[in-house]
Amino acid sequence: MQLLLDTYALIYALARPEDLKEPARTELADPENEVFFTPANVWEIEIKVSVGKLERPATDVVQAARSSFVELPITSLHAATAGQLPMHHRDPFDRMVIAQGQEEECTVVTPDDKFPLYDVDVMDC
Repeated sequence: MQLLLDTYALIYALARPEDLKEPARTELADPENEVFFTPANVWEIEIKVSVGKLERPATDVVQAARSSFVELPITSLHAATAGQLPMHHRDPFDRMVIAQGQEEECTVVTPDDKFPLYDVDVMDC
């Protein structure tokens, strides 16, 4: 299975995996699954750090993420798809994760209840 982490899932997978819900916790630990993070996660984390919502610098998260997961680059196709999505969700980072999940046929790991409104497989975490 290919799994794509939203920012919340990435932070929890790295810092507090025991707090993730099942089956997400088990699936993320399964070596048979390919687990991706996206540069959109890093960008969102850096913004949250700059406004005081998070303390851990994105550079620390990137280093930890690269040692645990596979980075899924953002392409022009992902950007076009994100721009064409219905406006159920206005968060640009989440829209990018949804677009990448659609285009790369990944299951998106997220606690966000708006993701299932899109044509993308979702795993609650």
